[in-house]
Amino acid sequence: MADGTALSTTAQATKSQQSAAPVDLTDQLHSSEVSTGIHLSRGQILDATESCLREFGYDATTIRRIAGRLGCAIGSIYRYFPNKRAILSAVIQRWFEPVELEVRKRAPVWRTARMYGQIAAAEPEQYRLMFWLTSVTDARSALPLVVSKIIEGWAQQLGSPRTAQRLWAQLHGCIMLSVPMDQLIEENLPVI
Repeated sequence: MADGTALSTTAQATKSQQSAAPVDLTDQLHSSEVSTGIHLSRGQILDATESCLREFGYDATTIRRIAGRLGCAIGSIYRYFPNKRAILSAVIQRWFEPVELEVRKRAPVWRTARMYGQIAAAEPEQYRLMFWLTSVTDARSALPLVVSKIIEGWAQQLGSPRTAQRLWAQLHGCIMLSVPMDQLIEENLPVI
């Protein structure tokens, strides 16, 4: 009996030590997802990724970190996106969707060009990252999809694809060269 009591006491001590120790949920995410019935959406993944990107930067924003923030299995994210680059590209392009929406509503070109410039100037590193991500993830396209849609909308409004492309090229060049927003607008947008 003494042996049985000692064994029982040792087992209880081990259990209490295990429950007192912090638990790393990263390795248990899959079982957690199944048991809690978490259902992810593309938007939730993009929100968590944006939060990680702003907090940790490009290199430290990993699928594992995003999954940890969402409390889901890493594989759950791959149902929506093939890799980290695709998620980050979608996050940054999403920042320009309000511009694209205004272009579709036929807002004045000068106003949407200003919006575009302000968004890009507010996050210049991420703006550059958006173009790099497009270049390494989509060999068929030189421009991010949202940027192409904005240029197409401007072309319809201006009646000239070439004029819309020139406008965007000037705007993009000024953003990439970190020309102050006021100077950029004064020098490039009055033409419209």
